[in-house]
Amino acid sequence: MEVQPQLVDSPPPPTSICSLGPRQVLIETFIQQHIRNHFSGSRVVEAPSIRSYKWRNTVAASDLLIELLDVWTPEAAGQRPAVLIRANDESSQRISIGDAHHSPGDLTAFGRYSDLVLGSVTVFCLSTQGGEAGVLAGEVWRELKFFAPIIRAQLGLLRFVSTQKGRIMKVKEAKDHWGVPLTFAYGFEEIWTLRQQTPKITSIELST
Repeated sequence: MEVQPQLVDSPPPPTSICSLGPRQVLIETFIQQHIRNHFSGSRVVEAPSIRSYKWRNTVAASDLLIELLDVWTPEAAGQRPAVLIRANDESSQRISIGDAHHSPGDLTAFGRYSDLVLGSVTVFCLSTQGGEAGVLAGEVWRELKFFAPIIRAQLGLLRFVSTQKGRIMKVKEAKDHWGVPLTFAYGFEEIWTLRQQTPKITSIELST
């Protein structure tokens, strides 16, 4: 059964989710929650072989672990499949001279600055069976790819796209597991304003 993503005509109004702008921990936690919702029964899992796997509110009751990479351990997972999310490095890209922010028709742009923040998130799909790891990766990959427009809108991103679906490989940290890495790139514009609140520094005293 094919699940069709439900798209919206325009982004929803800003919410408290992105009140401080996108942050690495916010983005990876949002993706974690989205995948948890997919496997909690709120949506239909496409692949029949993993349709019985359910994520539940407690680790002990879950058939499938969906965690941030830094809190997962092979001992806690046992033989259960897992989906692990990790935010990667971010970089800043200049889009104007001196980072000056320019908006058409904006007469208050003086003292405002902006740049582009580029980053990525890797989602690791693990299982003790190589084939199942591949099926799980395909399910998660399609889910995040299909709902990318919604994720962009809710997090205030300019870009959220799938850039790579890796091959099945052995996991060094958990020798009994196979894994498939999925990489998603994102980007957003960060805008800030500088206001003088203290006198400017006019001299520097150096002492030896």
